[in-house]
Amino acid sequence: MKLLLVIAALAAVGLLLYWGLHFYLSLSASRKLVERTTAFKNLSQNMSVPLLVLGDSTAVGIGANTPEESVPGRVAASLKATFVENHAVVGATVDDLRSQIAQAQLQHYRLILIQIGANDMVRFRDAEAAADVLADAVSKLPSADKVIVISAGDLGTARIFPPPLRHLYSSINRAYHRSFADVTNSQGVTYVDLSRGPGAERFAEDPAQYFADDNFHLSSEGYGLWFEAVQGHLPTR
Repeated sequence: MKLLLVIAALAAVGLLLYWGLHFYLSLSASRKLVERTTAFKNLSQNMSVPLLVLGDSTAVGIGANTPEESVPGRVAASLKATFVENHAVVGATVDDLRSQIAQAQLQHYRLILIQIGANDMVRFRDAEAAADVLADAVSKLPSADKVIVISAGDLGTARIFPPPLRHLYSSINRAYHRSFADVTNSQGVTYVDLSRGPGAERFAEDPAQYFADDNFHLSSEGYGLWFEAVQGHLPTR
């Protein structure tokens, strides 16, 4: 019996060391991605088709090979946006949206794209509380032909987390999607649930392709799947 306990204890310590090293290496990779990434923006003199981008590191495009391969970059190309403001900040939560909105230069936009919520989920923030803050921020947006909000896909597919945490984050993620959808839809804002749809399952099936080197942010291919989910909701006129 004592031998079994010793073996179990050694196995537990080994597992903790493995995931500790894995997490450390992932964070180191994430810092490098942040250092070399530039958010997509285009502050031209032509403001005929303006796009406003708000949010967190996913709106900055951390993990994409180029700014053009981030979701904002792809949306801007599809929209033929002539002027793009991007006030997204790495690490931002829903609380940071108000300060980002305050930086908006125009009174009206063709489209406002908001990518937010992942950092709130990671910190185990209550979904309904986060949704209330999001609703308040949305009410303070400049006018726009359309507003689209997206949050993280299924965090449970991110390999930075050990298996027990993945199940927990998947549950948290579902609660966030429900709460965010409820408050945005009640305000006439389009919410795109990235945990659903034909491309959502690919993140779990092939994480090496769709996640960046830090096992948390998306690769260009991953952002491509998010864009496919958003594309059908873009304004067309």
